[in-house]
Amino acid sequence: MGDLNDDRAERALLGAILVSARHWDEARPQLRAEDLWGERHRIIWRALDAAAADGMPLDPASVARILEVGGKLQAAGGDAYLLELAAEAAYATAEHIDRWARSIRRWASARALRAVCQRCIDETEKIATSADAEEWAESRERDVSVALAPLRRPTDMLRGEQTIGETAQRARRTLDTPPRPDDILTETGIPEIDEL
Repeated sequence: MGDLNDDRAERALLGAILVSARHWDEARPQLRAEDLWGERHRIIWRALDAAAADGMPLDPASVARILEVGGKLQAAGGDAYLLELAAEAAYATAEHIDRWARSIRRWASARALRAVCQRCIDETEKIATSADAEEWAESRERDVSVALAPLRRPTDMLRGEQTIGETAQRARRTLDTPPRPDDILTETGIPEIDEL
């Protein structure tokens, strides 16, 4: 099963922010810590958020200090990982930041959509009546819309001749395909997400 993430984009984005705080101002409105797949990346994002809120520099030393005080430095990969991130992203521009943030958002939405699809598959056998099916379908359609909301794109995944269960299984199979390593904006296989 694919992990539905773009670790390279997460690393590059965090490293760019550690090199230049102006990148934080570009990335922060687009992402939440929960959008990041890697736990240590979510920890680093929260430390960057705390540093920015306190008016501190967003450099590796300041972020390491926040993480150390919070007992999270080792969970975030330690000082060496912060320095490694910064060294890898010294070339970043605003265009890179936007591209990486879009990729991270796409994969976060794909993970949320996969979870909804899996719930659909798991729940279809529990539907007893047509009234239950209608209520269930409306609820799942809302769940899919919520999963795709960060992309600000409408979805028509649940329309057409396929049943919801068939659509959920198709989406699950598509999302379980591992991403290609050759493109930082790897396709998810779901047109509503990939068209961004």
